[in-house]
Amino acid sequence: AQAAAKAYGRLLELARGDDTAPAAGARADAHLQLARALSMPGKRDAATPKAFRTRLERALSHAHKAAEGFTRLPDGDPMDVAYSTNGVAGVLEKLGRDDEAVSAMERAYALTVDAKGSEADPAAVRAKKNLDGLRSLAMRKLARAKNVKSEL
Repeated sequence: AQAAAKAYGRLLELARGDDTAPAAGARADAHLQLARALSMPGKRDAATPKAFRTRLERALSHAHKAAEGFTRLPDGDPMDVAYSTNGVAGVLEKLGRDDEAVSAMERAYALTVDAKGSEADPAAVRAKKNLDGLRSLAMRKLARAKNVKSEL
């Protein structure tokens, strides 16, 4: 909660009318930090799953704003777009929207390979490992759901 409040305060500071590229980049970064903070489970979240889901929906909105903000920067770092798209995938996975999460992670991987110029680059290797892990998790969830359904 403290990290979310800090990121939100930073976002409010940056929202005050400055449309320069550095300010836009800082706003996108603040949205990304807020999305991360909101998507982190807290001590009470197991007892209040509906409230946590609402917070995750807010996190997803901020993750999308971060990705859009980084995409619009004229001289922005393509890795910022990849990282923020990866953040979108992470929140989607926590929301149980696995197909969308895999799709976003595929975009993040493609952006990373494009930015780094090689699938062998360490950042691309990590992105591929994340993608493979998410695909595997989604497959296990699907298999579990089918098993539960067949037992009914």
